[in-house]
Amino acid sequence: MAIKKTTKKRKVSKKKSMNSEYKGFMGDLIEEIAGKPGRDVFDILLSKSNVNEFLIAKKLDLTINQTRNILYRLSDNRIVSFTRKKDKRKGWYTYFWSLNIVKTLEFAEKKILEHLKRLNNIKKSRESRRFYRCQLCVLEVSEETALMNNFTCTECGSVYELSESANLISDVESKIKSFHEELKVVEESLVNERKKIGKRINAKNSREKVKKKKLRKERAVKRAAERKKDGTGVKKVAKKKVKKASKKVAKKKTTKKAIVKKVAKKRK
Repeated sequence: MAIKKTTKKRKVSKKKSMNSEYKGFMGDLIEEIAGKPGRDVFDILLSKSNVNEFLIAKKLDLTINQTRNILYRLSDNRIVSFTRKKDKRKGWYTYFWSLNIVKTLEFAEKKILEHLKRLNNIKKSRESRRFYRCQLCVLEVSEETALMNNFTCTECGSVYELSESANLISDVESKIKSFHEELKVVEESLVNERKKIGKRINAKNSREKVKKKKLRKERAVKRAAERKKDGTGVKKVAKKKVKKASKKVAKKKTTKKAIVKKVAKKRK
């Protein structure tokens, strides 16, 4: 009994570690779309699929309308999808929500690439241009703007000072590095998830092929049994035999005629 318990624990820990791969880089992005409750919804759907929306509302201590609002925002970005069931007694629909991991990862990939593009532009700009700063207003302007205003702040009249870009560039570079690491994880996860989907589709297709083949066989057996019962099957077999025999005879006749013609031509 003790051995069985340990194997079960191992399986659960594997699932948890697999989920933690997505939690790291997806939580912040989902919080941008739907706030802190959106992150909580994501955590619930990450471990379970087809979750009743009333159950989600209960777990998060939210109203059903608040929960639906979060889920609809995530659905607009194709992060979650739903199936619905009609209550036969009450007549209304209940929605069951699932996390679309591939679409979630694609969304993450898109957002990370956007951040990288913005950070690379900042880095390029800081390396090629100079900026000036008003220490009192904590405002920063480009060299062109500073020159237009005689290096004087338009808000308080203080003299602009040259901004130090070295620290900012190093911060940007560290952010770029961390985003590249996240992008690598996202891309690897995407490849794995797409492989899983491909395997499931292939397995489904092969099962359907086997089913169709089985159905065709069953139908053929059924038709053969019906023909045998009616006597039509025997007649058809006899007709086929007659047709084959007549074709053979016709073939022989044509070959004989061809031989006769060849012999006649040679004699001439």
